[in-house]
Amino acid sequence: MLISEINPFIRYASITNFRPYDGYGYANDCRMFFVLSGKCRLDIDEKTYYLTTHSLAMIPPGIRYKFSEFEGVEMGVFNFDLDQSRSRVRHTYKLRESPQGKPLHLRDFSGFEGPIVLDRFERAEKYVRGIAEEHTKRKLFYSERASGLMKILICDIFRRTSVGESSSSEKIEKIISYIAENPEKDLTGEALGAKFGYHPYYLSRLIKLHTGNTLKQYVISVRIRAAKNLLKSTDLSLSDIAARCGFENAAYFSNAFKAKTKMTPGKYRREKTEYI
Repeated sequence: MLISEINPFIRYASITNFRPYDGYGYANDCRMFFVLSGKCRLDIDEKTYYLTTHSLAMIPPGIRYKFSEFEGVEMGVFNFDLDQSRSRVRHTYKLRESPQGKPLHLRDFSGFEGPIVLDRFERAEKYVRGIAEEHTKRKLFYSERASGLMKILICDIFRRTSVGESSSSEKIEKIISYIAENPEKDLTGEALGAKFGYHPYYLSRLIKLHTGNTLKQYVISVRIRAAKNLLKSTDLSLSDIAARCGFENAAYFSNAFKAKTKMTPGKYRREKTEYI
C-alpha cells in the first residue's frame, strides 16, 4: 500500500475515561490513543512510554502493548484499518494473546512498521475530537467524513515522524510560505539564507527534508504552478508571465514549463481555458 491509497475504515472511535485491557495484548487492526488530559504508562514490547496531555500513540497490527498507571486520564481511542477491505467487519476486534494476520507495510513510508509515539502533538486534538464527534452523532456521511479526518491526521503524524519537531520547523514553514507567495523574487539559497538567517547549504537540506525536493526543484514547481494560474486566468504574454513568476526570460520559462508539464505554455493555455 502507498500513502496515497490510504482510505481509513474506523471501526471504533470514542473519547473516554479509558479503562485498559488487563495485561499485554495484540490488536488485529491499527490502534490510536491520544491523551486529552491526565497521564499513564504504555508498554510496547520491551519499551516503556509515559504519556501525558497531548501525547499520541499509533500502533500497527500485531504489536504487543499494555497500559497501566492511570492518573485522571481522558483519552481519544480509535480502532481502524488503513483501507476499506474489511469494512464489513464493524464489531471491535478484541485484543488477543498472540499476533494475528500479516504485518502492515507501506511501500513509501517505513516509519509505521512499528509503533509511533509523539509528545506535545497539540495539533492532533481538533482531528481527534472531530472524528469522535462524527462517530457519536452519526449524521449523514459520518463514516466518510471521519475517514477523511483520520487520513489528514495520519499524514500529519507521518510528517511529524519524518521531519521531527524543532526550533527550525516554524521558520521553515515561513520560508515555504514566502516562496509560494513570492515566486517572482530571488529564491536562491544565498538570497533566502540571507533573508532568514541560514547558511544556504543548511537551508537547502531543511527544504529537502520538509518537501522531499531540493530547493531548486521546489522553487521551479512553485513557479510553474503560478504560471499555470496566469495562463488559465489572464491574457498576459509569455514574457509578462515569465517575469511575474521569476523566470529569466520567456525562452527559459517555456523550456522549464515544457520539461515539467510535457507541453508548451501556449498549448497548456489553449487546452485548459476550454474548461473554465
